[in-house]
Amino acid sequence: MLFKYLCIAVVIIMFIYYYLRKNRIISALFGSLSGIIVLLLLNKYGSCIGIITELNIFNILGSAILGIPFSLVLILVNFL
Repeated sequence: MLFKYLCIAVVIIMFIYYYLRKNRIISALFGSLSGIIVLLLLNKYGSCIGIITELNIFNILGSAILGIPFSLVLILVNFL
């Protein structure tokens, strides 16, 4: 239950961040696309360096909402 509330809080924080930006739509699109591209690259080429990420709904939504920082956290969690 705590994890669910934490995810909701992070999503709200990101929406507030994008709302306060000067170019809201461009910032949101750039953040989302960059996160999804990094996730796809990790999925395709991550096995070469020992990183295994699956394309499930949680990872895709996390990368779309949080961008590259979410993908970096996936890398860190994979090495722990």
